[in-house]
Amino acid sequence: MGEYWYRERKSVMITRMHNDDFELLDPPGGQRVRLRFDGRFEGEGVTWEATVVTLAQLHTESGEAQSRLRNFLQIGEMGAQGRKITIGLGVAAIDRPALRKTVMMVRQYKRLRPGRHEYGEEQLYR
Repeated sequence: MGEYWYRERKSVMITRMHNDDFELLDPPGGQRVRLRFDGRFEGEGVTWEATVVTLAQLHTESGEAQSRLRNFLQIGEMGAQGRKITIGLGVAAIDRPALRKTVMMVRQYKRLRPGRHEYGEEQLYR
């Protein structure tokens, strides 16, 4: 594993692991993790300002008795730090391996457009 270093920016603790090429804004292992990483969007370089969240957390936040959810990418507007993207995953927790795979997937997806892109099997949450 790589080394960790920490720095304070506007009272937000930022963690970077040297062998990962993304910037964590929250510690991994929870139900929601924010991060930044570079990629391409519509043929141009972009910094993605990402929120990765479990589908179970989205179900809990919905307040509904049950939900049928699929993995998704929600491409939003440009923000102060980059283009917003929310990614919903059917995993138990947003750990470092899930983040690595997610970053790789976003970078390899050539036809991303603004809006919501769902993929994978629908999952039932109660």
